[in-house]
Amino acid sequence: HYAMSKARKSISALTELAPKTALLKHGDELKEVKIENLKQGDVIVVKPNSTIAADGIVIEGNSNVNQAPITGESIPADKVPVQDAGLDISNADKLDQKYRVFAGSINGSQALNIKVSKLSTDSTLARLIQLVNEAQTQKSPTQTFTDKIQKYYVPAVLILVGLLLFAFLIFDESFGQSFYRAMAVLVAASPCALAISTP
Repeated sequence: HYAMSKARKSISALTELAPKTALLKHGDELKEVKIENLKQGDVIVVKPNSTIAADGIVIEGNSNVNQAPITGESIPADKVPVQDAGLDISNADKLDQKYRVFAGSINGSQALNIKVSKLSTDSTLARLIQLVNEAQTQKSPTQTFTDKIQKYYVPAVLILVGLLLFAFLIFDESFGQSFYRAMAVLVAASPCALAISTP
């Protein structure tokens, strides 16, 4: 339960990565809008050292982007604008990585103009959160089977170890020998390993 709760906290941390608003560009004007209101093809401005609000392609500006929160890459990736700013946005996924940015990644020292390629509900970050949630809520057949067995197995092993611990009262041996045998059974039976290995 402790491990699962840590994983849930990690998911909550993921949801906090993406900003709640973005700077939408209308001609020369900038307007702050909620990321839920962004549509494919909208152009957003990402200021230096701020978090990118949506998946998209760079149409203006050069910068290095820290993608570690999403991809795990430790070295910031250089991003450059595409040659054709009027490119059909549905083909954005086919472009080279140097043109593409992800919601939740952190812009470097230069401002970027980004054409939004995915809605906030379909961004890489949103899909990542959804996958982690699904992995948590669904149990594999192995885990279901292990959960059933451990209900009986773990208490049975602990009772057996308890009995073996006091075997010196019945058999002619020292407490040390009984204790050693009990610990050997506990280690060999590994009830903890069985209980938590699959989750």
